[in-house]
Amino acid sequence: MPLDVLLEIFALLHPRDLLCLARTTRDFRAFLMSRERSIFLWRTARKAIKGLPEPPPPLSEPAGGRYETGYHKAEIDEILRLWKNAQKARTATKKEFVKQRYTFVSECFKLAKQLAKWEEGAVQKERAHKQATKEALKEEHFADVLVKLRDEGWDDELTKMGEQARERLFELAVTRAAKLTQKGWDTMRASLIEHMESVRAQRLHREYLAMIKARVRLLKRVFYTYARREVKRSKNVIVCATVIDCAYIPEIRAILEDESPGCTEESIMAQFVDTVPASVAKWNKDRKADLAALAVKAFGDSDAARAPQPLDLAVALFRCQRCSNDGITLRYSDMLKHACVRYLPSPSKGRFHEALELALRNEGALNPKEYRNVNTSLMQQGVRWAHDIIEACGHDPDRVTFEEMEACEARLRCCICATLSIQKLYSWQLAIERTLQHHRTFGAEQLTGFWERVPEEYAATARSLESALEGKTVPETEARFEFEDAMCMRCCHYSIVKWIKMHLKDEHGMQKPQLDNDYRLRKKSRKEITMYAELYSKIPSKEAAVTNGEAFFASF
Repeated sequence: MPLDVLLEIFALLHPRDLLCLARTTRDFRAFLMSRERSIFLWRTARKAIKGLPEPPPPLSEPAGGRYETGYHKAEIDEILRLWKNAQKARTATKKEFVKQRYTFVSECFKLAKQLAKWEEGAVQKERAHKQATKEALKEEHFADVLVKLRDEGWDDELTKMGEQARERLFELAVTRAAKLTQKGWDTMRASLIEHMESVRAQRLHREYLAMIKARVRLLKRVFYTYARREVKRSKNVIVCATVIDCAYIPEIRAILEDESPGCTEESIMAQFVDTVPASVAKWNKDRKADLAALAVKAFGDSDAARAPQPLDLAVALFRCQRCSNDGITLRYSDMLKHACVRYLPSPSKGRFHEALELALRNEGALNPKEYRNVNTSLMQQGVRWAHDIIEACGHDPDRVTFEEMEACEARLRCCICATLSIQKLYSWQLAIERTLQHHRTFGAEQLTGFWERVPEEYAATARSLESALEGKTVPETEARFEFEDAMCMRCCHYSIVKWIKMHLKDEHGMQKPQLDNDYRLRKKSRKEITMYAELYSKIPSKEAAVTNGEAFFASF
């Protein structure tokens, strides 16, 4: 090969490559190690490398290109020869030689540190360059995969894809830094399509949940407007259904799940306005029929079971199996709102249940299957005792209605609990609760006829005291007002005033709820009135009870 061509090639080589080339043949060594002929090649190679330091004298360019501080045997032999010559010379010559060598070695160490620092930077730069090259190849590979997926109709899904799904797609598509080949695409295609189908299913599920949540907000607005109108119409009206009950009504559920292209917020709202009143009325009718069937079963073979409206009868009192020990009886409207017959939507039952669980957290839907908590035997026991108490009031238990019994002025005393000096007077409902709380262990068959109607003069006094107690209202400024029973006038939610205010703020956006406009106090339950014998008139505790309007003195 011509020399000028070799010189052009040598001028492009790295110093380390020149050094390796010099060790291949004698001719190359003779040429590359000649200071006169090749010094310009070593300098050109060194200057071509950014940051490579210049070797200190007397270190030659080839020696600096070795990137090391050690010596070859020829150099060591030369140092030994010089040292032997210095041994024969004078002491000053020895010192000068040692000084020169010390200076040389120091310069070599200094060069070694500079070379190490340069090499470290060069290695990092090379690694960074390789990494950048790999990343570029991967990005190019991934871009080609995206083109393939778009050609197969996944363009819309790729546009809507989230960051996490895209990262997973990248992991599946790019396994090494190389360009995409047809064979590689055929190998990975099935797994990529499976991933894309999974991503699309998840996106559609999220969109469905968001759609139901948005429409439930519209349903709330319509239902709360309807409930408020009904409550304003009459103080005795209670809307037993809730928003989640409405959502499970088939007609309303169909509107919630309607995914036709023409659906807008205005059209959905209009459908709710048209559907909610009739649907809620039908829901109330069906639930009332369910509870009427339970009541008729509890009435057994009596005239009450053949009444046209069995739930209107005074004996139609329900008790829950889970919480029956407190003796509380429930009317059918209270039973429909009772927590034990409601359940929270379970996401495991389907996406509609999951959507409602997200949109209406902690709100339970009425589940007719949970009517099993309304134990029929407990109801029958209560009905038998209610018969006894209503008869003591002078009415026919199989025909008298709840409203008629509420207007009943009779007051009863318990022959088991009453003494010659202290007797408590009860309304018919309080008498039932008293029996269930304190005398239920006796059994209705073993213990009957222990309620006795008191004379009218005592009953009249008791009624007047009851009215006075019911008329006492706690001022809004007092702290105990927050613990009064109340009802939200926008959705008929029951709780104490404190929680009702929080409910109105969170659920209805009422920052400053107003009494009798946004919520109202529930009618207080009547309290039993104590009747003391005259001999207790000088006892301070009894006098205090009479002063508070909870008792009176009488001769009996």
